[in-house]
Amino acid sequence: MAHYKKPTQNYLEMLIGQGNGRFKALTAGQFISAWNNYDRDGNGFIEGKELELFLRDFFFADQGPNAQGKNVSPEELQALKQRFLELHDSNKDGKIDIKEVSGKPCLKRRRAWRRAAPTTHA
Repeated sequence: MAHYKKPTQNYLEMLIGQGNGRFKALTAGQFISAWNNYDRDGNGFIEGKELELFLRDFFFADQGPNAQGKNVSPEELQALKQRFLELHDSNKDGKIDIKEVSGKPCLKRRRAWRRAAPTTHA
């Protein structure tokens, strides 16, 4: 079974820093830049694999240096995705519209949606 490894370049880590609750606040421009980075097909939504990439990057940014050599299983990533959608997908269409997260402290509320967060594996 494949596991998701810590990426060599983590876009969120570049914008907000690393773990331990010490993330920098995003400016409006940085938020749009991050959104565009993960909305790979440009359809205005972050969904499917795009959302998994965002959550994987966020998970590893949140873990910071502790994530070195760690992996996240597909099942753990799906649990994290489900929890994130429960909290932020207000119209329950299975994808995130920019209006569902803009102006909301979804990154600050990470402890709520990380309750289903993966445990890392060496």
